Amino acid sequence: MFTTPITDISASVRDCEPSVTIPMTGEEYLESLRDDREIWIYGERVKDVTQHPAFRNCARMVARLYDAMHDSDMNHPTARRMGFLVY
Repeated sequence: MFTTPITDISASVRDCEPSVTIPMTGEEYLESLRDDREIWIYGERVKDVTQHPAFRNCARMVARLYDAMHDSDMNHPTARRMGFLVY
Protein backbone atom coordinates (compact mmCIF):
# COMPACT_ATOMS: atom_id res chain seq x y z
CA MET A 1 0.00 0.00 0.00
CA PHE A 2 1.32 3.43 -0.91
CA THR A 3 0.77 6.24 1.55
CA THR A 4 1.98 9.78 1.37
CA PRO A 5 1.84 11.89 4.50
CA ILE A 6 -0.08 15.13 4.12
CA THR A 7 2.02 17.96 5.43
CA ASP A 8 -0.03 20.95 4.27
CA ILE A 9 -3.74 20.22 4.24
CA SER A 10 -4.67 23.89 3.82
CA ALA A 11 -3.28 23.89 0.27
CA SER A 12 -5.54 21.04 -0.79
CA VAL A 13 -8.59 22.66 0.82
CA ARG A 14 -8.00 25.92 -1.06
CA ASP A 15 -7.81 24.01 -4.34
CA CYS A 16 -11.31 22.61 -3.72
CA GLU A 17 -13.10 25.93 -3.19
CA PRO A 18 -16.09 26.21 -5.54
CA SER A 19 -15.91 28.87 -8.19
CA VAL A 20 -18.84 31.13 -8.93
CA THR A 21 -20.23 30.77 -12.43
CA ILE A 22 -22.81 33.19 -13.75
CA PRO A 23 -25.22 31.58 -16.23
CA MET A 24 -25.36 32.83 -19.79
CA THR A 25 -28.04 35.24 -20.92
CA GLY A 26 -30.47 34.14 -23.60
CA GLU A 27 -28.58 36.00 -26.30
CA GLU A 28 -25.29 34.49 -25.18
CA TYR A 29 -26.87 31.04 -25.35
CA LEU A 30 -28.18 31.64 -28.88
CA GLU A 31 -24.77 32.99 -29.92
CA SER A 32 -23.12 29.86 -28.51
CA LEU A 33 -25.25 27.80 -30.90
CA ARG A 34 -23.99 29.76 -33.89
CA ASP A 35 -20.80 27.85 -34.36
CA ASP A 36 -19.58 25.33 -36.89
CA ARG A 37 -21.53 22.40 -35.45
CA GLU A 38 -22.76 19.95 -38.05
CA ILE A 39 -26.52 19.40 -37.88
CA TRP A 40 -28.40 17.58 -40.64
CA ILE A 41 -32.15 17.23 -41.16
CA TYR A 42 -33.90 15.60 -44.12
CA GLY A 43 -30.58 15.24 -45.94
CA GLU A 44 -29.70 18.94 -45.71
CA ARG A 45 -27.15 20.61 -43.48
CA VAL A 46 -28.52 23.24 -41.11
CA LYS A 47 -26.42 26.39 -41.31
CA ASP A 48 -27.87 28.12 -38.23
CA VAL A 49 -29.98 26.17 -35.73
CA THR A 50 -31.26 29.43 -34.23
CA GLN A 51 -32.92 30.35 -37.53
CA HIS A 52 -33.94 26.99 -38.97
CA PRO A 53 -37.72 26.33 -38.63
CA ALA A 54 -37.16 22.87 -37.11
CA PHE A 55 -34.97 24.17 -34.27
CA ARG A 56 -35.51 27.90 -33.76
CA ASN A 57 -38.47 27.66 -31.38
CA CYS A 58 -36.66 25.18 -29.13
CA ALA A 59 -33.56 27.37 -29.13
CA ARG A 60 -35.60 30.46 -28.29
CA MET A 61 -37.41 28.67 -25.46
CA VAL A 62 -34.15 27.61 -23.84
CA ALA A 63 -32.86 31.17 -24.32
CA ARG A 64 -35.92 32.46 -22.45
CA LEU A 65 -35.08 30.13 -19.54
CA TYR A 66 -31.55 31.55 -19.44
CA ASP A 67 -33.00 35.08 -19.43
CA ALA A 68 -35.38 34.12 -16.62
CA MET A 69 -32.42 33.33 -14.40
CA HIS A 70 -31.30 36.95 -14.76
CA ASP A 71 -34.77 38.44 -14.19
CA SER A 72 -35.09 40.17 -10.81
CA ASP A 73 -38.79 39.21 -10.65
CA MET A 74 -37.72 35.56 -10.57
CA ASN A 75 -36.11 36.22 -7.18
CA HIS A 76 -39.55 35.85 -5.62
CA PRO A 77 -40.05 32.75 -3.40
CA THR A 78 -42.87 31.56 -5.67
CA ALA A 79 -40.47 31.39 -8.60
CA ARG A 80 -38.09 29.29 -6.51
CA ARG A 81 -40.88 26.87 -5.62
CA MET A 82 -41.64 26.50 -9.31
CA GLY A 83 -38.10 25.23 -9.80
CA PHE A 84 -36.39 28.25 -11.33
CA LEU A 85 -32.75 28.65 -10.46
CA VAL A 86 -32.06 32.04 -8.91
CA TYR A 87 -28.54 33.46 -8.73
